[in-house]
Amino acid sequence: MENYTIEKVNIDMHNEDVYTIRKKGRFEVYNYNHEFINESKVIKTNSCILHNGSIYYWNWGTRIINQWDYINDKYYKFKFTNFMKPNIESLTFLKDEMVIYYIYLEVISSEESILHGILVYIKDKQIVREEKVTNENDKEWSKKIISYGDDLYLLDNQWENENIYFIFSIWENGSRKQLQKVPCYSQNFYQISDDGKYSLLPNVDDCKHGELHIYDFHTLEEIDCIKFWQEGFYRIIAYFMEYDKNDYIVFEANPSPDTDEIWHTHIYSIKDKKIIKSFDYRIIIESVKGRNLLIIQTPRKRKTIFHSY
Repeated sequence: MENYTIEKVNIDMHNEDVYTIRKKGRFEVYNYNHEFINESKVIKTNSCILHNGSIYYWNWGTRIINQWDYINDKYYKFKFTNFMKPNIESLTFLKDEMVIYYIYLEVISSEESILHGILVYIKDKQIVREEKVTNENDKEWSKKIISYGDDLYLLDNQWENENIYFIFSIWENGSRKQLQKVPCYSQNFYQISDDGKYSLLPNVDDCKHGELHIYDFHTLEEIDCIKFWQEGFYRIIAYFMEYDKNDYIVFEANPSPDTDEIWHTHIYSIKDKKIIKSFDYRIIIESVKGRNLLIIQTPRKRKTIFHSY
């Protein structure tokens, strides 16, 4: 396939079969030969996920999950809870079930309230079961769930002796088993590589220095840590990329919390333990699983390039 360029669009999601483009609230779906498949109605959404021929989308503070089956062009709605103002923290798929982690605040009195965290399993648009996952205190709360293989993992923030820790645990038989405990300071985004070899924790320490912690996913031992010693790295976006049978980490860092203009992008080789390429601007580079294809995006100019290798 020759290089293929799209101007002034934003790609929201992609997987090994299709990619989507969002324009003025509508989703357009294409295969990787860039052949048009379908277009949605106008969809107003905060978050969405692409899975198995459908786009699932939702808004914060609602109890409804929406589904657009883009293959048959059908729309569905179903409730994932009876609570009126739940917040979905994360959503994933495990085997043939959708798993949603949401929180809601139970007001006991004018001076007392309890924050609940719930896992709800949905199959064929019906609730299968619900499981409570958080303690009734404000020192520990789940931030995200991740599925890998047949297992579900929980990511928690926990206060301990005035310090914050990041807790990574596996969910087994309705209870959690702690796997890893890492000191942290700010919002974290934990990832597992597609091949299951590595895990990644971007972080900002208490001195506002950026850090990227890279772990062996099987042993949970730290392989390397990339540190930015300049003060003020408030925001880091990082993700795995497999290219030519090697694993890389692409990460973007912004040293200023007040602007989206100051971004730098780096490509780090896990094998060589070093940064092999840097850009003084923001660029998103992703490989498509199972294909020799890179998707390169420059968000500011809204330009996307599909590159075969």
